[in-house]
Amino acid sequence: MFLNRAFTLGLLLFLPGTLWASPLRLALEAAAVAEALPLTTLAHEAQAQRAEAKAMRALPDPQLRFGLTNLPVDSLSWAQEPMTQMQFSLRQAFPNGAARGARYEADREQAQGTEEARALAALEVRAAVRTLLVDLAWRDQQEALLVQQLRVLDQVHEQALSAFEAGLGQEGDVLEARLAREQRVRARLVNEGRRSALRAALLRWVPESFARQAQNLDFEQLFPAMKIWPSLDEQRAQLERHPMLRQRNAALARAQAQRRAAEADYGPSYAVDVAYGARDELSPLGPRPDFLSAGVTITLPLFSREKQDQNLTAAQLRQEGQRAAYLDALRALGVRYDSRQREAQDQDRALAHYQAVLSPLAERHWQRSLARYGEGAVDFERAIQAALTYLDTKEAYLALRRERAVTESDLLFLTAEALPHG
Repeated sequence: MFLNRAFTLGLLLFLPGTLWASPLRLALEAAAVAEALPLTTLAHEAQAQRAEAKAMRALPDPQLRFGLTNLPVDSLSWAQEPMTQMQFSLRQAFPNGAARGARYEADREQAQGTEEARALAALEVRAAVRTLLVDLAWRDQQEALLVQQLRVLDQVHEQALSAFEAGLGQEGDVLEARLAREQRVRARLVNEGRRSALRAALLRWVPESFARQAQNLDFEQLFPAMKIWPSLDEQRAQLERHPMLRQRNAALARAQAQRRAAEADYGPSYAVDVAYGARDELSPLGPRPDFLSAGVTITLPLFSREKQDQNLTAAQLRQEGQRAAYLDALRALGVRYDSRQREAQDQDRALAHYQAVLSPLAERHWQRSLARYGEGAVDFERAIQAALTYLDTKEAYLALRRERAVTESDLLFLTAEALPHG
């Protein structure tokens, strides 16, 4: 297990291109996939289904029969009647080959569907880890922001206290500044509790040695370069390779194979019989030759036709249902991608507006208001309002960055981002 974890981390750190993504994030995602027991269960189930599919192709065992034929009941004598014989027979059945082959393909597609279910579950595990990492980064950044807010409110408190001591302010101003500061102190305690809970939740997916690396995160560390995502039309081919759709496609292929099997059931099955009858050569009636018999048995599907008709109807309905499920999943995936891609564009524009306009404007307004309050040019209400507006702007910007990271994570899930090790 240790070698597996070390190999995973080393491969992610040294493969070309991983440094342009996020070595830490990819390492944690890979560790979660390696440790997820439900994925192991699905992998074993897929192997078991493939083994069962191979067993489906095997012919039934031959049947060997041994017995006496035409033995007279009055004397139970072996030599009394010329037709008395010891018979050995062998029977080999050959079930409908076309139906057997179609059911083999159906079982293979079922195993393929299970493999795709595992691939989809792996993407969901990675998405869950990314969500925890995004929330951890948000809480870490929130801690840094709260520390900055305390410094800003300390300045307001000092100015209010100086003004009060100089007889230029009111005691209520000092109290209001102190209460605003205490709110941030309590917010830090709550934030630290949430950070601890998120780190504990991360241990659900990755070993502690990996979880300890998730310290002092920021969004740029998780997503060094936010992608400019192409439109739905340009991304449609990538979406069609998503494990969710591959799973649906395997289910459709299985339904098609089951329909072919139902159609093939109208054909006959065969059995070959070979028998050898040995008679007593020392009979008083003289030497008697042994008998050899051979024949072919054909099963004619006459009385089961209604059953076969219903089976074929059911198989056709399942095929149409799976085709509808595939088209619905493709449509849902496309709509979800299109929505998230547009959200990413809007969030990028909003972030750029915050960086270029809103954040600098709120900071300048706060600094000017604090300076003018110190000069006595503005009252305390305007000064603290400017400070709170500046702090609210910083919080809104951080919340928007978190939303953009969540959108990026969702788009990585929708496009089935591959891990570098495969």
